[in-house]
Amino acid sequence: MDLTKMGMIQLQNPSHPTGLLCKANQMRLAGMLCDVVIMVDSQEFHAHRTVLDCTSKMFEILFLCNSQHCPLDFLSQKTFEQILEYAYTTTLQAKAEDLDDLLYAAEILEIEYLEEQCLKILETIQATDDNDTEATMADGGAEEEEDRKARYLKNIFISKHSSEESGYASVAAQSLPGPLADQSLSVSTSFGLSAMSPTKAAVDSLMTIG
Repeated sequence: MDLTKMGMIQLQNPSHPTGLLCKANQMRLAGMLCDVVIMVDSQEFHAHRTVLDCTSKMFEILFLCNSQHCPLDFLSQKTFEQILEYAYTTTLQAKAEDLDDLLYAAEILEIEYLEEQCLKILETIQATDDNDTEATMADGGAEEEEDRKARYLKNIFISKHSSEESGYASVAAQSLPGPLADQSLSVSTSFGLSAMSPTKAAVDSLMTIG
C-alpha cells in the first residue's frame, strides 16, 4: 500500500481543551509558572497572562501597560475569585445576590459570554418576580370583588326583609277595624313583639278570628 497516496490524515484529541485548562488551574493554585499578579483590595492573585488574556479583552489592554502587576480597584476579592474560577474552569459558583457584581465585572473586563449569562439569569429572576407580583395583586383584587358582592347581597337581603315586615304589618293593620287594631297592638306589645315583625301580623290575624 502506497502511503503517499492517502492524502492528509487528521488526528484529534477532543479532551485536550478541558485537560489544558484543568492543568493550568492546577498550576495556578500551586503558584507554578505564574507570570502576572492581579492586585484586588491589597490581595494578590497569581495567574497566567495567557489564560486571562484569552478570557478577557480588557486584560489584553491592561497587560500591554503593565506586564507583571495589575491593580483592579473596581472589583471585590470575592468577585475576582469567581472571575478567576470562570477563566480557568469555564464555570463558577455564585448566589443570586452575586449576579449584579458579576455582571458589572463581566462588562468592565469584557467577558462577553459571562455577561450574556448573567443578563439572562437576571432577566429570568425579574420576570418571575413580576409574575408573582401580578398574581398577588390579582388574588387581592378577586378577594375584594368577592367582599363587595357579599356586602351587596347582604344589603339586598336586609332591604327585602325589612320591606316584607313592613308589608305584613301594613296588611294586618288594614284588615282590622279601628278598635280591634288598637287591641291587636296592645296584645302584640304585651307579648313583647315588634310592631313591624311578621309574628305581630300573625298574632293580629288570630285576634281578628277570635
